[in-house]
Amino acid sequence: MEWIIKHIFDGEYGCEENTCDQSEPMVSVTLINEAGEEKMENAADSWLTLNQLDVGSKWPDDRNVSIATEDLILKDKLTWTELQTEHIVQDKWIDFRRTSYRMPDGSVMEPFYSYSRRDYVVIVASDTEGNYICVRQFRQGIRQVTTEFPAGGIEHKGRGEYKTSESQRAEDALSAAKRELLEETGFESDEWEHLLSVPSNATIADNFAHLFWAKNCRMVSEQNLDETEFLDIVKCSADEIEELIANGGFQQAMHITAWLLVSRDFFSDNQQNQEIKIILETLRPRFSVCKVKDYSGVDLTKPFCFTGTTDEENSLVCPEALVPENTTERDDGWKGFRIIGQLDFSLIGILARISKILASNGIGIFAISTYNTDYILTKEENFTKAMKVLKNAGYEIKEVL
Repeated sequence: MEWIIKHIFDGEYGCEENTCDQSEPMVSVTLINEAGEEKMENAADSWLTLNQLDVGSKWPDDRNVSIATEDLILKDKLTWTELQTEHIVQDKWIDFRRTSYRMPDGSVMEPFYSYSRRDYVVIVASDTEGNYICVRQFRQGIRQVTTEFPAGGIEHKGRGEYKTSESQRAEDALSAAKRELLEETGFESDEWEHLLSVPSNATIADNFAHLFWAKNCRMVSEQNLDETEFLDIVKCSADEIEELIANGGFQQAMHITAWLLVSRDFFSDNQQNQEIKIILETLRPRFSVCKVKDYSGVDLTKPFCFTGTTDEENSLVCPEALVPENTTERDDGWKGFRIIGQLDFSLIGILARISKILASNGIGIFAISTYNTDYILTKEENFTKAMKVLKNAGYEIKEVL
């Protein structure tokens, strides 16, 4: 039995201007046969065009329809077809809509409410001491003051800040993140990592949240808040953020998502530190990294003298007071710590994790490995910061007075 296309619901038939989604690739068609029976089918607009099908055309039989791709067939079974949309509120802040949809089984669902707002950014900002820069402000939805990360909308040109077209944006997501961090906290960072871009609420909204990690933030100015912004800056350790989340004091879902992405490595390292019982011990001397003609002037009976010979040089690391006279080059002002105990050679990544934590906080190291353990040196001006960062990362620090 032949079926003829009676109607095509593709945004050009039966819809007022701006009430149908012209970008929807799936369309619905009403078919009618000689007996006057009607049924609904779904297809892709591009597929209809390719096969030169329009109202009055014969609908291909199942064998010919099967030329549609597998993806199209799968989408055909699940996609809702937009029939008509009314814009209830459409101003510069929000586009709130009431829509009727044809469901995959042919039934009609109405009303369905959805909205568009502008994309926004969330910034997990850590300072040079391993703390996290948070803000506290009142949130109208839950009618509570909550702790969260700096965040804000991506600015757009002209009317309708909720528009998602890239051509309408006045700034990209990273630029917005840098601007929001500076405005809300007065902090800047030179080290940015994009964590994730994800729909903020895929069920009823079409805007995206762009999540970033700003490392080694430093304060460069005062806050520059909008007229409707009232917020305080607070610094939290990783453990404090975890406690806030557990106790309901940190309640923004996308902010918690960003935190989980940042904290994966932190808590993995922290757990392994506790399992292996890693304890770090500070060393009293100030060290010098040297190049010497030979080792004739080195007193190897003294502790903390490390030598290394290659085909190009003779190197020495020792307390500054023990630097020999035949030194040709030296770099003073190093402080150090070591991992207490004898490390089994089967242990993997102990030094690498420490190095990663310090590097992510802008601290360079000079590492020395012996048969028993690892020694890590940093420049004296970074040493106190290094100890605090490692302590915040879950390492136990034993300070030698």
